[in-house]
Order: sequence, then C-alpha cells, then structure tokens
Amino acid sequence: MKKILFAIIAIVTLCYCNSNQAEIERIHKEKIEVGKSLKITKLNNILKPLEENLSSQKQKLAKINEWQLGRTQTEKETQLAEQKQLISQIEFMKSRIENEIALSNMFQSFEFQNTPEGTIEQIFQAAKTEDYSKMRYLLDPYGEYDNDAFSICMIEMLPSESQKEMAEQFKNGRIMNNISTNDSTAIIEIAFGPSSNKLEQMHLVKRLNKWYISNF
Repeated sequence: MKKILFAIIAIVTLCYCNSNQAEIERIHKEKIEVGKSLKITKLNNILKPLEENLSSQKQKLAKINEWQLGRTQTEKETQLAEQKQLISQIEFMKSRIENEIALSNMFQSFEFQNTPEGTIEQIFQAAKTEDYSKMRYLLDPYGEYDNDAFSICMIEMLPSESQKEMAEQFKNGRIMNNISTNDSTAIIEIAFGPSSNKLEQMHLVKRLNKWYISNF
C-alpha cells in the first residue's frame, strides 16, 4: 500500500513540475515577444530621422544639379560628387537598420551564455575577430537594457568606423576579480581600452538559464 502511495505522490509531483516548467517557458516566450517589439520600436525611432534626412539630402542634390549663376562646371561636379557620397552613406546606414529590424524577429542563444563570464568573453572574442554576428543575441531579450548595452550589442549595424573603435576598445579586454552574482543577475567588472586600463561594471541578467547584457 505504501509503495502505491509513494508512486502516486511521485507521479503527481512529476506532473506538477512539468506543468510549472511549461508555464515558465510560456512566460519566457511571451516576454521575448515583448522584447522584440520594444527593440523594433527603438530601431524604427532611429530609422525615421534617417529617412527624413535622406529625403532632405536628395532634395539638396536636385538643387545642386540646377543651373547656378557664376558656378563653374568643375565646382558643380565636385558638389554633386560630395552630395552623392553623403546620400550613399545615409542609404547604407538605412539598409543596415532595416536589416536589423528584420533580424529582430529571430531569437538565438548559445552555450557560452550558460555563465555570465561566458557572455562577457564573447564580447572580447567578437572584438578580436571583428565578427559581430552574434552580438545582437547578447542583448537582454526582454527589452530591459540601457542605451550603452544596446549600442554594444547592435554594433554590426553601425558604420565600419564604429566597429573598428569597438575592436580597439574590447579586443584586449579581460574580466577582473570583482564579480557579484545571484540567481538572476550578475555584475562583472571588466578592464578594457587599447591598454586595458579602463575599468567598468557590466550588468547581466539571467533569462531561462542564459545570461544577457542589460547595462554597461
């Protein structure tokens, strides 16, 4: 009789645990969807003034192309070339943001995110190799991050000059001994900069057993 009772208790406990885990995963997925929406809104807020600037610069190009009293053909060609280059730069940035908006609907996590240190080390590795393709997935998927964390994790959409600066600042980075962690958050002090002489705290958050950047 006792064996049957224990078996029933075990089955009920197992069912409860499975149900509880399923609820945790459901909430996690819902919060990720909210995070996606927040990120897309933020990216659209960056995109909108860029589109307005692009329209303005195209109007300026048309005006440059018009006849102007006292202007030589050489001066006109120089102005046109400079304006076309500016428009090309804006269009390039616009396309990168639009691509990032499209990628915002994707969600991935990696084994290195099993620990907060692993997530930080990925930043250093990305800077060393200048491969920023995984950086976007280090940002808190619930959308609870500051602007500095956003800028670091969205580095792949930024101009090459910004990516080079990222490489210079973080390729020699290292984790210092001052690490504070609990079940859901972590604060890790890092040394960064060309000579690793800058100290800053990076804040991370745990989402369903994976660690993400929230503040820097």
